[in-house]
Amino acid sequence: MHQSFINFRHYRYGLIAGVASLQRWLRTCWTGHASPERRHVARLHPGHDRGAAGHLSGALRIRKRSFRSTIGTAIGWLSAHVYLGLAALLIATLHSGMHFGRNVHTVAYVLMCLVTLSGCWGCTPT
Repeated sequence: MHQSFINFRHYRYGLIAGVASLQRWLRTCWTGHASPERRHVARLHPGHDRGAAGHLSGALRIRKRSFRSTIGTAIGWLSAHVYLGLAALLIATLHSGMHFGRNVHTVAYVLMCLVTLSGCWGCTPT
């Protein structure tokens, strides 16, 4: 029986990504990260959790080439990759505090958005 990566294990990774996004949104609202006078408060959480999620999402490349791996299934890794990538759009936007300018950070943000959105277009189930 075929199972789509979208509803893999009853939307497990979609729920994880949704909870992580909601948590970050609530933390941003609570600390007032977007306001310049409260910018120092956001330094309490350095973002190691977001970095770990990004590396885990990028580990799909390694898993796809490991045919004998017993660490999950390829469809589970694909599901986690897609949902964490979508959550990264919201989390990176909140992390930036909507402060965009003519610098390398804005370029990286725009490129991440383009890669994520083009990946969504290319991964739609038929």
